[in-house]
Amino acid sequence: ENYALDHSGALASLLNSGVNPTFPKHLWSAVLRDEAVEFNDIHAHTYSGHIDSSTTYPITDKSTWIDCWGVYSKAVCTVFEGREKELQKYETFVRGLFQCRVPTEHHNVINFDRAARKSSESDATSSLA
Repeated sequence: ENYALDHSGALASLLNSGVNPTFPKHLWSAVLRDEAVEFNDIHAHTYSGHIDSSTTYPITDKSTWIDCWGVYSKAVCTVFEGREKELQKYETFVRGLFQCRVPTEHHNVINFDRAARKSSESDATSSLA
């Protein structure tokens, strides 16, 4: 579907569908626009149940990244059914990056992921895989 044609209608339909996965309500718009989502926001929502602007919940390790990736990829696949294989390949790749680095270097993998997702957003012809 082309959600850009009626973004607000698509968002309302998605939020009222009852089949969408648990995902921060304020981030669904970015998913519908196929924009990068900040995993710190997913983590904050998951951890606290809401966004508290005075508290941050940064992604600092493999385990937290995997948790946020799972939430994010379910949301993306709900909206864009054909992206499941692409997202699985990308997850496998990033998990490999984590595996071949010591935990003190995991922040580099997290920064790479953030940049890769942001870059993919700005180039409609590219994918994460």
